[in-house]
Amino acid sequence: MEAALWDLLKIAALLTDRPDIDGFVLGAATPRRWQRAEVADLFTEPGPRTWQAAGLLARWDASWQWLLAGGRARPQTLPARLRTQLHAAAPTARIPGYELRCLQLWPLADAPPLHLHDGHPTERADP
Repeated sequence: MEAALWDLLKIAALLTDRPDIDGFVLGAATPRRWQRAEVADLFTEPGPRTWQAAGLLARWDASWQWLLAGGRARPQTLPARLRTQLHAAAPTARIPGYELRCLQLWPLADAPPLHLHDGHPTERADP
């Protein structure tokens, strides 16, 4: 589940220069995991939500540190702000006991990009 944060930011970065392409993050977890996972809040509200990328990294620092420890890839630039919307949440017959959720995302071009060094923002931000 914590990899959803990496996926969200990776897709947002890819879409920064491609406003003609829609981005989606899919996740499958048990109902209990959807309630307790650190990043589950990304997938909870159906309406559009706007996020600060630096705030996501600060808010879910434990997940971000876990992701950074798992490999050498490091984003260098992210959109500073992005919008998400939960489109679907449904049980899946293919994975009994799990619920699949689909989150759409759009990077917002209304702020300068967030620059990172070794996976960390170069400037401190509020969550």
